[in-house]
Amino acid sequence: MDPAVQIVRAYLQLNGYFTICEFPVVERSVRGGRYSAATDIDVLALRFPHAAHEIHVRPPGKGRTTGPHRPEQTVHLDADPALRIPDDRLDMIIGEVKHGRAEANPRLLDPLVLETAISRTGCCPPAAVRRTVERLARQGHAELDHGDGLRCRVRLMAFGGVASGGGKVEVMRLQHAAGFIHKHLWKYDRELKPARFGDPMVDLFQLFQKLGLFAGEQGGTRMAAGNHGGGQP
Repeated sequence: MDPAVQIVRAYLQLNGYFTICEFPVVERSVRGGRYSAATDIDVLALRFPHAAHEIHVRPPGKGRTTGPHRPEQTVHLDADPALRIPDDRLDMIIGEVKHGRAEANPRLLDPLVLETAISRTGCCPPAAVRRTVERLARQGHAELDHGDGLRCRVRLMAFGGVASGGGKVEVMRLQHAAGFIHKHLWKYDRELKPARFGDPMVDLFQLFQKLGLFAGEQGGTRMAAGNHGGGQP
């Protein structure tokens, strides 16, 4: 997997999104009925309403305390405000990842590609997919209320090493995504140190932090004991 896509995947997962990366869109031609690859979608991400990353304190004893007697010592891990995550609806991101300018591939705005992406995640009822695609192609985002309390926001995002105007697509620099991963792991070092995420990019950032290669929030560097460069050449 492309390392830039891995950064975006790790960033979105730390912010509570479920992700599908490098998803191939296959189309069938009218003439001849041949199948071919239309494009790859770099990132599909879906976050459910009220999602939160919490660490709970287990009370003493063998049992588990729930309900009104549960101790109020839950640690809430912050999400990135730059994502403008809604609390009351599904949030779906269809993302393009570039090493250079953060901009959308023209094929990303293809109605067939958008319809395939939305259908793959199931964020919208089948009857609402076409309407969602029309809004996305026109303005880059769609706010939908499907009734029965089901609300959804779908938006197009471009991630890249260089910022651009973006047009109808939201833009985020890869530097910001990578910086969030570092700061998040630094801020919650004590809480997350025992965790094994199984994501190669998060694991790499954790390793760099343990090796003392990342500066802290105040410009200092946290070095593990015995890792101060005093060894023999």
